[in-house]
Amino acid sequence: MVAGEVVLRRGQMFPRAPRAAVGEDACVLYFPSKGGKPILTRAFRLPPSAMLLPHLYRLVALPLVLLPAAFVLAACAPLYAPNAVNAPLLADGGEVQGAARLGSNGAGAQVAAALTDHVGAMANASTYPFDERAPAGEPPSDFRRHRLVEGALGYFGNGLFSKERVRYAVWAGYGRGQAEVVSVIDPVLVPGPSVETDEGRFERFFVQVSAGGSRPLGERLQVESAMSLRAARVRFRESRGDATRGDRRGHFLEPAVSVRVGSAHLQLEMQSGLSLPLQSAEARGFGVEPFFLSMGVRVRFNALRLGDVF
Repeated sequence: MVAGEVVLRRGQMFPRAPRAAVGEDACVLYFPSKGGKPILTRAFRLPPSAMLLPHLYRLVALPLVLLPAAFVLAACAPLYAPNAVNAPLLADGGEVQGAARLGSNGAGAQVAAALTDHVGAMANASTYPFDERAPAGEPPSDFRRHRLVEGALGYFGNGLFSKERVRYAVWAGYGRGQAEVVSVIDPVLVPGPSVETDEGRFERFFVQVSAGGSRPLGERLQVESAMSLRAARVRFRESRGDATRGDRRGHFLEPAVSVRVGSAHLQLEMQSGLSLPLQSAEARGFGVEPFFLSMGVRVRFNALRLGDVF
């Protein structure tokens, strides 16, 4: 069933939408008549991948709508801001992928390589350099800055759930970073200090599972999707701020969905995800950005078959 209304030549509207009977390589439209009997109006050939276009529109439009909201939600300046999940979905030995992205969690770069047909390595770096600290002598303003560098080793393959086109990967990694925040609080809304500061160096251990696949979109394009779940243990050390703080630890589950559209070697990528703490804020001792959203560009090539790219 095709949703929406159909505009007639005279400018009138059909009260009901037309029906579409879709075969493997054709689409036939039926319009309702006054007597209720459908009338065949047009039959035309359509590649099966074109039927993904309405769903693709929603996938592209949703991040564009939510991205400004994600920046607003991130304005509370939590100390821990998770970086985007790197879900390369490697397929063959020698494959190399790189990505650059921008979003609510800052700017980041990602790289992954298949060392063998089943063993891979990846490295990620992210930073949030957009805020400027208020000059000395001026009223304080919200400020956030963080940096993170990490690496991981993993096992990848295909044939998950007996489906050859579904690729999967399991990663284990470690990273180190630094974060600093200044939060200006309205005393009318929240009684207490009007300005809170917090900073510290941290380390993160994580285990990540990803699965996904791709479908053709016409003759040259494809749409690829991946679902990931990252379990992370974050430990802040060398903390400084308004109060003396010792080591602070938190455990998080961070699911994410990635969608990529483009050719086999160059793709536009969108990702949204959550960071779900497993302890209360009082138990872990630091705030977290609960939602992250990013967009970027991903390149893919096989170092053993560079002639396929050029």
